[in-house]
Amino acid sequence: MDSLFRGPGWSGVDLDVFRARTQKVVAAERRVIAGSHFRQLADLVWAQADTVVWLDLPRRVSYSRVFRRTARQVVRREDVFPGYRQSLWAAWRDRLFHSAWREPGKTAR
Repeated sequence: MDSLFRGPGWSGVDLDVFRARTQKVVAAERRVIAGSHFRQLADLVWAQADTVVWLDLPRRVSYSRVFRRTARQVVRREDVFPGYRQSLWAAWRDRLFHSAWREPGKTAR
């Protein structure tokens, strides 16, 4: 989903562009969609789904994975997305750790 949502330099694209890109993907005969853009795309994605796998991991597991993955990407200077490298500042600015902590509680409901 990030590759559909992101533009050059990790900038976000307009919602209409994002939805149009997503529509092309869900129209394909076979696809796997993973992401957290539920509010923006539920009507497109869920209407085409024949199977949904919902991972309800404990907060300690999901948060520690986000933290370790981000630290690894920063230290190894790995691309998160072609042409975009993660930094601790960017992770903080984008509220990555905040979301990783909050999301498990929100989705459990």
